[in-house]
Amino acid sequence: MAAVDALAFAGLEGQIIPASKHKASGAAAVNGNAAADNAPAGSASLEAAAQEGNKDARSGSSRSSSTYPTMAARQALFYEGIEQVDEVEAAVQGSIPDWLAGSLVMNGGGDYTPMRHLFDGYGLLSKVRLEGGRAWGSQRYIDTKALKAYRHNGQVVANEFATPPGSLWAYMQQALAPFAALFPGLLPKSIAPTIPPMTDNACVNVLTVGSAAAAATKQQRNSTNTSGFGIAAASSNDTSRSNGSTQQQQRALQLLAITEDLFGSYLVDPASLQTVKQVQYPDRLPCIMQSPHPALQSDGSLLNFSRTFPFGGSHVYLQGRTTLAREEVAFVPDRHWLAPAWMHDFASTDRHAVLLEHPLYLDFLGMVGGWDNDAAWMKWRPEEGVRVHVVTLDGSKPVRTFTTPAFAYVHIGNAFESADGSMLHVDLGVFEDAQILNDLKLQVLRHGPEQGRQVSPCSYMRLDVPLDCTGPLRLPGPKPLVADAAAKHVDFVDYFNVHPALKGRSYRYVYSTCAVRPTHINNGLAKTDLATQEVKVWHSPGGVTGEPHFIPHPSAAAAAAAAAAADGTAAAAEDAGVVVSQCVDSQGRAFLLVLDAASWSELGRAVLPYSTPYRIHGVWVPSEGAA
Repeated sequence: MAAVDALAFAGLEGQIIPASKHKASGAAAVNGNAAADNAPAGSASLEAAAQEGNKDARSGSSRSSSTYPTMAARQALFYEGIEQVDEVEAAVQGSIPDWLAGSLVMNGGGDYTPMRHLFDGYGLLSKVRLEGGRAWGSQRYIDTKALKAYRHNGQVVANEFATPPGSLWAYMQQALAPFAALFPGLLPKSIAPTIPPMTDNACVNVLTVGSAAAAATKQQRNSTNTSGFGIAAASSNDTSRSNGSTQQQQRALQLLAITEDLFGSYLVDPASLQTVKQVQYPDRLPCIMQSPHPALQSDGSLLNFSRTFPFGGSHVYLQGRTTLAREEVAFVPDRHWLAPAWMHDFASTDRHAVLLEHPLYLDFLGMVGGWDNDAAWMKWRPEEGVRVHVVTLDGSKPVRTFTTPAFAYVHIGNAFESADGSMLHVDLGVFEDAQILNDLKLQVLRHGPEQGRQVSPCSYMRLDVPLDCTGPLRLPGPKPLVADAAAKHVDFVDYFNVHPALKGRSYRYVYSTCAVRPTHINNGLAKTDLATQEVKVWHSPGGVTGEPHFIPHPSAAAAAAAAAAADGTAAAAEDAGVVVSQCVDSQGRAFLLVLDAASWSELGRAVLPYSTPYRIHGVWVPSEGAA
């Protein structure tokens, strides 16, 4: 099959030039199965660079700079982002479909100046709003205590993921913060209110909450006659239906910005991106850490897990989308009570949750002191393998635990049950070890080809877990879903996304970021066909790509949802729509990319008049009345 031709956009004027005539700075779309002589001219250099880069993905023996992010891109991504409080119109190049109405809201670090790791920057929300083929952008810092303390003191005060406080006095301030309310003179009055006992830097993810979000989705679900399509309505047992001030305060759509730490949850106004308040959960569920990846169930509730330690474990819970009240459904004790595993994400369907306890363990002394260990400040113990915990959400079965050979992971792509209900398939990005956490140190990311370092390989794989509880407790490891991943530019994939109707269901296409090597971070977007193993890659030399979000076309949405309800697939309509991604080009300019999901060709982009730091996770928020 011939590769798909893409359009390359040059300059702010929006001039459209065929990729074959603009090899150096334009975008190129590449079909992973196409022969080199069938590829467009713009992808020939990409293939050569990738083949050279694949010689040694871990050591980075090739130092070609053509596919690394440029210095301008790295300056924009890994230092300090400037607020753009008022919406400003973006320059549209190409065309954005008129039916595409809504906002892509992304979370991630905004100020990386004092930080050591990609997961540490002070949270900044960025939004690109689309309507009638036009685009507007804005971005704003989340008003956290950690950010206030940093700005007041001129140094980091609260421990971030891999960045410790900036001085002994800063350590003391954080240690004394929990006692400041009891002993008013313990800390200077000017700083005591701003110091959190642990970081509340909500810099990882953002999702929609509130009864308005649920009501809008309920209407969408009713129009498609399926419980599996889109963002689901509020759960019937969500206590938000009761009268009271809570219902009035949260009636409108709101954004919830979250991170892994207990205090790092903030409500944000979706129109202005202004911080509303820090979330205080109306329950007593034990929680020191939480996954920043709540899973939306078809009944409208959120599924997630919190962590307690030492002598604790994982508390799996369901959460109302309006009140945010949590109800525990299962508890999974840690393998090592004094050293819990770091688990960023988990797999889920409407009936099951799967926790993957890989052998990457928290070292609290390393965290507090900021000391390097096997992977950032954590310990990697591959000889212990992975524990796979299967939780039945209705409580009808006890937690079932399996073991597999060691692997590491960060993000789950999707999970679904086999047609006969005997097997649960978990699709995820699999690393050989946990070196990815070292790859994401800012001292690595701020440099490019001069270091010759490359991002660790990560392949999309499937772990098969039996549900009949009669099989062996020892399972084989995950198996690759794509052959020749390196040749297809998907030997590093991350930030997975699927059709919203097929989350927790059988599916065909997965969208992700990828690495066109040599590079030390994601610089491409991939569409992988799991039925044929065909891969299509979009790549812009010198730039960096963000998390992809698939948005179904209105005319195909109902058909896809009906097919999903009937047989668990979206049939031919599964890729009818667009994929949007917030990216940075080789000149350091931020832009929202719009790809046709079927052909993987570029339809257009909205170039923002300000820079945007590296984005991590986000959410597509449809406009009111949009399909």
